[in-house]
Amino acid sequence: MVNKKIVITITIGIFLSVLFYYAISPKSYPEGWCKDVTPLNPENPIYGIRDNTVFLMTPNMMYNTPDGKVCMEINDADAKTFEQLEKEYGKDINNVYYLAGTLRKITGADPESFEVLEENYVKDKNYVYFNYEEIITGADPESFEVLDFFYSKDKTNYFYSHQKIRDEVKIKEIQEKFNL
Repeated sequence: MVNKKIVITITIGIFLSVLFYYAISPKSYPEGWCKDVTPLNPENPIYGIRDNTVFLMTPNMMYNTPDGKVCMEINDADAKTFEQLEKEYGKDINNVYYLAGTLRKITGADPESFEVLEENYVKDKNYVYFNYEEIITGADPESFEVLDFFYSKDKTNYFYSHQKIRDEVKIKEIQEKFNL
């Protein structure tokens, strides 16, 4: 009878050998590697275009690809109007996209008026968003200002992350801290 430990050791050895071979082999590129994908921003290649198709260019951790990236097609993105914005954001005529672990869309965002602000804030003509897609209820996009990483204000309110601050003492502290 074959010893279980020997079988497990051999199986692990074969698995590691195959994994090592594909990790160092120059011909081991996955189908989705970014060959011939033109990055929209060469200094920060998050999105790219090849053959009228938009790709998300993700860092490569499993394959030894020449460009260090693996590409995933963004099926519903319009390559003619797609543009990479600051940070991890991109947009086309129909949608706003962002990369936060996975590619997501900001539901209901207006691509035409969408802009990336400082820190964790973005906005369009209808809403201000904190941390990618959390709507800051009651925030006025036209007068909205970022004060620092968590604090912001508009013409009538102060906010901490995505929540309106109602405490007058806290509002006074913020005004003093930021000389408002």
